[in-house]
Amino acid sequence: MFVFPLFMFFIAFLYFCFIFAENFEQNKKKTMKNNTPFIDWKKVFDQTKEEEKIGYDFLLSDNIQILVNNFDKYLMNYYVIVLVIKGEITFFQNNVEHRINNSSVIILQPRNELQFVYCSDNIVAEYCVIAPKTNNSFTDNFEKRMFFNNINSKKPIISLNEADIQIYLNNIIEVKSILSDTNNPYRLQSLRSSVISHHYKLVHKNHSNFCKTDFNFTNSFFNLLEDNFMEERNSSFYAEKLCKSKVQFDFIIKRDTGKTPTMWIEEKLANEIKKDLNDTYVSISQISEKYKFSSVSSFSKFFSRVTGITPSNYRKENSNW
Repeated sequence: MFVFPLFMFFIAFLYFCFIFAENFEQNKKKTMKNNTPFIDWKKVFDQTKEEEKIGYDFLLSDNIQILVNNFDKYLMNYYVIVLVIKGEITFFQNNVEHRINNSSVIILQPRNELQFVYCSDNIVAEYCVIAPKTNNSFTDNFEKRMFFNNINSKKPIISLNEADIQIYLNNIIEVKSILSDTNNPYRLQSLRSSVISHHYKLVHKNHSNFCKTDFNFTNSFFNLLEDNFMEERNSSFYAEKLCKSKVQFDFIIKRDTGKTPTMWIEEKLANEIKKDLNDTYVSISQISEKYKFSSVSSFSKFFSRVTGITPSNYRKENSNW
């Protein structure tokens, strides 16, 4: 009695499965066919001189033709910043056309579709390519009101005046100097400092609500830290030297950098310790004594807490032994 309806239901079910599978394969092929590939940044890095890059983390070059000539339409998986000093560039980002014919900086972010289509013969430009993790380590302390916060996929361009261009050019000179020192194992750390300094110069110039006094105050803290981190690890010392209460001091530094003074002090100390763990043959106990820890145990606890790895494991992974 129920055999025929059941049989028909079974046939209908098989037919549905067949149609679904066929449509799925067609859609899959269509998606694969139309899927925009990621830019092969390895290709770009491999065409770049050693003194213009750090591994596959960062590069700075004035050969804009590498970008224009090597790629059709690709997805971004790195950050790209292009400083256009002279000439014209036309590119598409997410199928929106952008034409540059004046001094500008172009900031291109991952997951956006990119296609460079034209640059003039008289083009003068510098571009840098930054891996996402590297970029985050550069900018993780920049808070909401900072200079690049208004850049997005719809408005990736900032027009520059002569003063802005000079700030960029000065930074490029500094970055090129850092990159050219290929024997320096701490080029990324040096770049981070350069990027932060460059960023604050732009903030100071372009934001009227960024108080000059506070800008100088923050720089004064970093100068004090450079001279005193070996001896002074309590933020109260720096607050007193800068004639602020600890509460005021902590508030200003956290507001302007995104990190507390204590975080900066510990980060500075940890970075210096890493240099000794990398480049010297001294024992961990000697390093502990150098940085005035009460014991090797307290030294190890500090380093592990700040860096997420023990001194001995860090040395195994990073030393030149």
